[in-house]
Order: sequence, then C-alpha cells, then structure tokens
Amino acid sequence: MNVGREYMGRDPEVGDWHDLQVRLTGSALNGLQEIFLNDWFFATQRKVATDAYFRAARDSTHAPVLFVESGPDSDRKPFLKSVLLLCGFARESIDLFTPYFVPTAELVAAFQIAAARGVRVRLMVSEKNDHQFLVKIGRSYYETLMAFGVEIYEYAEAVHHAKVIIADGRWLMVGSANLDARSIDLNFELNILLRSPETCAKLTETYNPMFETSQRVD
Repeated sequence: MNVGREYMGRDPEVGDWHDLQVRLTGSALNGLQEIFLNDWFFATQRKVATDAYFRAARDSTHAPVLFVESGPDSDRKPFLKSVLLLCGFARESIDLFTPYFVPTAELVAAFQIAAARGVRVRLMVSEKNDHQFLVKIGRSYYETLMAFGVEIYEYAEAVHHAKVIIADGRWLMVGSANLDARSIDLNFELNILLRSPETCAKLTETYNPMFETSQRVD
C-alpha cells in the first residue's frame, strides 16, 4: 500500500483510491524483518542483521504464513508459481483483483484451465486507473479468457489498487505484485500467502458488493 496524497484520495486529478493493508503480528514478523534487512543490504551494502532486530514473539500462529518474494535477481519466479499453484488446486472458486492486468501466457493458461475444470474464476480490474493505457492493453486478453468461462468485471467507482487472490474461500495471497509481466519479470515484489478462512470471509464481505456494482464484460 503506497503512501501519498493521491493514495488517500486527496488528489483531485486521481480521485477516490481504494487499497488493502494487512497487519501481521507474532513470529511472522521475524520473517518480514529478515526480508527487509536483506533488501537494506542490497541497497546500501551495509549489513545490520543482529539479534536486536528480531524481537517478535515466538507465539502460536493464528494462520500459516508464507512470504513470497520475487524480483529480477532470480529466475525462480515464486509469485508466478504461487498463482499457478492457487489456480491448480482451487476446486470451487478463485477471485482475482488487480489494478494492472497484462498477463503472461502462463497466467492466461492457468485461468483458462481453472475455468474449464468448473472453478468459478472471477477477475476484477480497476477500470478507473492511474495508468489508463494499461486498461486498454488488458482488454485485449478478455475474449480468450471469457471463451473458457472466466468472468471479468471492471470496477469504476475508484482506483482499486489492491492486489488480492482468494481461492476456495480459504487461501489468500495479497501484496505488491500485479497480474502483469512487469511484476513477474522486472519488479521487486513481496506478497504473503496464508490459509485463513476467517480472513477470506471478511474480505469476501467487502468484495462481493463490489462485484455487484462493477460492469461485467460481455
């Protein structure tokens, strides 16, 4: 979630802005701290990893959390593989939210196959956008996805900047990565993947009404 006037909806040229911020507590913070300190070393060549920076309580975990790092410094593409994994084991539904949609061939195939298996695949793209040309590029992929039964919705009430995947109402991935080639190949990104039916239910309460107010593409 970015920090700035426009991201608070205070820029009249951009207008309303919706996003999602996640708060983590407990031992998972030590994993995030390690990622931050590695990034700090990458940027500054200063190593500051000491025990003083790892004081998060080693308590019992409410929900299992996996940190999904990705960037151009590795060809392993963990974000892409995580999305493919979610699409592969979903049995009932998979909801995808992204402001920028320029998918790779792997993503297109994963969405097509999931829908062909009978999984309800719903994709919400922010039609109101701070990079409007990306909306037009993303639309070039709609027809081939809808041919397999993928439902596509465009949200126009605000810039919807959250990047979220909910699978079967149990699995959730949220973070900085978009469903586009730049996030997969060029950008440093950080997502969390967790199994939490309670959190998914809370998010679904928010997102289902957004589907109803969005324009479904025909």
